[in-house]
Amino acid sequence: MTAHSPITTPSPLDQLAQAAAGLGYEIVDIAGFLDLVEGHAATQKQALGALGQSADEVSAANDDAGVLAQALGRTSDKARADVQNSVTLVRHVSDKTRSMAAWVAAVHARAESVGQTLDAVSYTHLTLPTSDLV
Repeated sequence: MTAHSPITTPSPLDQLAQAAAGLGYEIVDIAGFLDLVEGHAATQKQALGALGQSADEVSAANDDAGVLAQALGRTSDKARADVQNSVTLVRHVSDKTRSMAAWVAAVHARAESVGQTLDAVSYTHLTLPTSDLV
C-alpha cells in the first residue's frame, strides 16, 4: 500500500464547500433575525393600529365635546336673554305696583273721609229730634 501525502492547500472544491457551509449558517442566522424583526414589526403594527383607533376615538370625543360646548353657549345666551327680559319686566311691574299702591292709598284716604262724613251724618241724624225732621 502506498501512503498518501497530506494535502496542505485546500482544493477549490473544498474552499467552495467551506464557503457554502458558512453561507448556509449565515442564511439561517439572517432568517432567524428576519423572523424576529417580523414579529416585532407585527407587534408594532398592532400597537400603531390600536393607537390610531384610540386617536380616532379621542377625536370623536372632542367633536362631541365641541358640539356640547356650542349647545351650552346657545343655552347660556338664551338664559341670559331670559334673565334680562325678566329684570325689565320686574322693573316695569314694580313701577306699576308703586303707582297702584299710591292709588290704593288715595282710595283708602278718600274712604276714610267718606267714612268720617257718614259718621258725622249718622251722629247728626241720631242727635236731632225726630219732630224737627218732619
